Amino acid sequence: MAPKPPSGHGTAMATRGIPTRVIVAVVAGALTTAVLLVLINLAVDLGALGSALIGAVGALAVIVPRNFSYAAGTDWIRRGPAWVVTTELTEATVAGERTLRLRNRSARRKVTVPLGVLADHPELYDALAPAVRHSHAQGGLHTDAEARALFRLPEAQTT
Repeated sequence: MAPKPPSGHGTAMATRGIPTRVIVAVVAGALTTAVLLVLINLAVDLGALGSALIGAVGALAVIVPRNFSYAAGTDWIRRGPAWVVTTELTEATVAGERTLRLRNRSARRKVTVPLGVLADHPELYDALAPAVRHSHAQGGLHTDAEARALFRLPEAQTT
């Protein structure tokens, strides 16, 4: 399931739900780990620690897949629980492992999007690009050369 729009923002123009391969990998890993923990608990009697570890595996099986879902509207993008207002960006850079990093005026808000996701889902790029260009035109958007090339931004206006 793709993430919902942030409160007060319009509907999603583009979404990418959690890929099946991620769901299968997480479920298989969680079940295998849970079975191993049960067997270890039976052999060593971990007591409350064993139950806590099994609970932690279950929680991770729920939390981790959320970060593989994306949605974008005319003025926002969301990856799992994290989202930014894309018409108020202060940073759009491409970092390390070919990942787009977006940060808006509320410095606490940031979203990272692998460039492969944008390439595989052009509808996400199509929803994101006009808002990034809007932020750039407003001024105060820090970009690097890769982000400027990605969104076809002019060189002159970098801060």
